Amino acid sequence: PAASAQSPYEAYRSLTKKEQEVFALLAAQKTPAEIAALLHKSEKTVINQRSLIYQKLNLRDRFDVIAYAKALGVIV
Repeated sequence: PAASAQSPYEAYRSLTKKEQEVFALLAAQKTPAEIAALLHKSEKTVINQRSLIYQKLNLRDRFDVIAYAKALGVIV
């Protein structure tokens, strides 16, 4: 894959506020159903947002989310 011109922090900052909120909850190992309940959204909406986050940050799965969040200092 081609190298991104954006740093991980810049890529994270390109997420919308809602996507950042979902990202933080994913990093906290919440399921889409749990996130949907917390944010008063449908589970389908959360799953769609998760897909967009994965695409924007070039992530494959929840383990990538956790590693990315640790690298950013979002979680320790």
